[in-house]
Amino acid sequence: MENRFKNEGLVAPMALQMLVENAMKHNIISDEQPLTIHVYSENSNVIVENNLQKAHTV
Repeated sequence: MENRFKNEGLVAPMALQMLVENAMKHNIISDEQPLTIHVYSENSNVIVENNLQKAHTV
């Protein structure tokens, strides 16, 4: 994991954890289809993006 954040502010760790857990829960993750999550700042906002690989629901 690369650390590209500058000293722009603070983010509550639990806020990021919930977003990462949500991405893991709702996507298919395998060696063939790895989950990629990008966290970065833009215009004083924290952006969290992931590749969409929808999990099949029953």
